[in-house]
Amino acid sequence: MSASGTQTSKRSHGPIKKKTNTLQNAALLKVLLGCIGHTPRSKEQIAEITGLTKTTVGRWINLLHRRHGKTLNLVYIAEWTRVGERQYPLALWKLGYGMFDVPKPPRRAKKEYNAAWRKRQRNNPTVTTTEKGMKHVAR
Repeated sequence: MSASGTQTSKRSHGPIKKKTNTLQNAALLKVLLGCIGHTPRSKEQIAEITGLTKTTVGRWINLLHRRHGKTLNLVYIAEWTRVGERQYPLALWKLGYGMFDVPKPPRRAKKEYNAAWRKRQRNNPTVTTTEKGMKHVAR
């Protein structure tokens, strides 16, 4: 209590400052940019090469890809590739100051998806076991 008998609150010293390790961030940025300097790579490939988590790589790529007023981006989408069973487009990133992204490929037509599904079904045999223990294989 103060001399006047009222409670005094603690004074605030401003916003809480988060500790950052500038040296560690600089080294991390150097490794990340070195990874995509010559060869376009996906975020997953970058994470695997650098040993960083996918979340960290995604945050750095998003930060370096933004255009801020007159400041241009430092990385760009150099090409798109299709991966996985459904063949979704995946961006491959490359180092390049002020470069524009390659346009995303158009969606595949339903006819193309159906043809790919039929091809997979033809190549995968169906194996069933009968009541007598015999196996029946059909294509």
